[in-house]
Amino acid sequence: MATMDMAPEQNEGREKEDKPKVISDANISVQYPDGYEPDASNMLAWANQVITELQKWFPDFWNVLGNRLIIAIKDCGKPDYACADIGRTSIEFKDLPSVAAKVDIYYDTDYYTGNIAHELGHIVLGKYRELAGGYLRSDLPKWFNEGFGEYLKLLIIGEQRFNEKYSRYSSEICYIIENGTSGISDDYQVTPGFSDVFAGGAWVLRFMNSKFGIDAIKAIIKSKQSTFWAAVTEQINLTRAQFDEQLKEWLKERIKD
Repeated sequence: MATMDMAPEQNEGREKEDKPKVISDANISVQYPDGYEPDASNMLAWANQVITELQKWFPDFWNVLGNRLIIAIKDCGKPDYACADIGRTSIEFKDLPSVAAKVDIYYDTDYYTGNIAHELGHIVLGKYRELAGGYLRSDLPKWFNEGFGEYLKLLIIGEQRFNEKYSRYSSEICYIIENGTSGISDDYQVTPGFSDVFAGGAWVLRFMNSKFGIDAIKAIIKSKQSTFWAAVTEQINLTRAQFDEQLKEWLKERIKD
């Protein structure tokens, strides 16, 4: 099939159109498509709000990041996922808040502040592991990796709002009670009747916070132990089997409530 090359001046015009606009402050840059400055301004404000709040628990936040944070928002025409790049200290949203909000009220301020916190969780966790040595971030169970992000999301939007917005996570409890942490899927699922790594991870991190506190969680992610479970045992003095049993009992009590 024949193709038509664009003239040099047409290519130049297209590159200018495709190049994102940027809005920045001292620590954060937001890249956005032309015409969506209100979305970029909101994203910059939300990111600052989230980071200010997270610094209550992680006062070394900016030192750990080591770079300015880059957030890119793109127009995919519909709501989509976000992802983090640890090496670039960046977060990419595949949707624009103003576009997503027209599709469903689910995509509100809590959705975006919560997801900024979640993706920052991946970056911070990766940076802590690089600094600590010992076990690698890639050695982490997927439920801990995603659960830590969901835990930061809960800290930002609050437990009540988290429970309301992610009420579907309750269906995960039965899988964990039956099989412990090994019952948690490695996959993201929105289909009822299937285990979901985000939901499972969220419950395990909530258990860890309730029973051992945020300082224990932070110590585990900063540990120099050679394996994740060695780090867990070092900090809370439980084997994996003992950890799973306490987790199951904690979840059974939540069902009673």
